[in-house]
Amino acid sequence: PRGPARPELSLLATAMEAAAADRQPEIPPSAWAAASALSELTVHAAWAAANARTLQWGASHRDAQRAKEVALQLEALLPEGAAPAVVQLSLAAAWYASNTRRLLLFDAARDLRKLEEAAAELAKVMPPETAKSVKALATSAAWHAANARSMLWLDAERDLTRFEECCRQLPALLQGVTDGAAAETPADASRVRRRRRARARLERLDGPSPFCRRGQAGPRATSPRATSPRGTSPRAASAGAPASVGAGEGG
Repeated sequence: PRGPARPELSLLATAMEAAAADRQPEIPPSAWAAASALSELTVHAAWAAANARTLQWGASHRDAQRAKEVALQLEALLPEGAAPAVVQLSLAAAWYASNTRRLLLFDAARDLRKLEEAAAELAKVMPPETAKSVKALATSAAWHAANARSMLWLDAERDLTRFEECCRQLPALLQGVTDGAAAETPADASRVRRRRRARARLERLDGPSPFCRRGQAGPRATSPRATSPRGTSPRAASAGAPASVGAGEGG
């Protein structure tokens, strides 16, 4: 069965519709903007990895580029220190899921360590409940992409549900976080702009993007083949099964 040509865009549209349906007027626009950017970052990072691991280089490059653009936007939407942690969290979750699905278990173990380290860093600059929700958002997006590219449609469908739940929760959880970012002094805002320009310059340098490990022509050095820690699911009967977010922790 084949899903949509650009499944990440279908996923984002579905998730944003679900969040908009539950929109609470008392939540400020800054919280909605941050939640939308976080959702977009996690989805594009997830598909950059999943497409790279299935040799779809063009799609992977597109998602990597968009993820980098959104990562820069987050610098102005989140308090200092939060955006780098979110980016690292999204990358690690994306590569952990995709490497696990390709049975590159040594690589996956490394990515899992990075995921937990990034989650711990994020918890230092965000309230625990908010950091936990951001982690769930990233892992559900990552497993969705990995499962969809592996044609594990039922797992992918479960992860779509988890991703939508996170999208609904995030705006309210980010309310206090984005209030703090909006209250930065002019000196703080100037520092953010300098960081953004410096990061943009770095991204123009030659070298592999952290969002898309395109240096290899295929899967990297082989890892021992073993049973995947996540359970397999039968293929969906419908050819139009949505490329939903893979069940990050279910099975």
